[in-house]
Amino acid sequence: MIASELLSGNGHSPDIRMDLLMGGQRFQLAQMCDGDITVREPRQMPPGIATVRLTVGTEVTIYEINLPHGIDPARRKQSYRLLRTIEGAAA
Repeated sequence: MIASELLSGNGHSPDIRMDLLMGGQRFQLAQMCDGDITVREPRQMPPGIATVRLTVGTEVTIYEINLPHGIDPARRKQSYRLLRTIEGAAA
């Protein structure tokens, strides 16, 4: 048995999606780590509050974050500060 089968219990991994919602725009995230996010196709955005929607299978978690420097396409990683987490949001 491979590791993913052990973790999921049914032989396949759940679908995972991370979206950043900011200023009426949606960005797909490649990665979210402590204090940094990586936006797949970054566009210039000013500093402000944003929402990250993490969907793992049918489970949804919402993160409200502050992007103190906005989104700068010239930088691979964008820094953020977590404001609050909402677990179990509607899918």
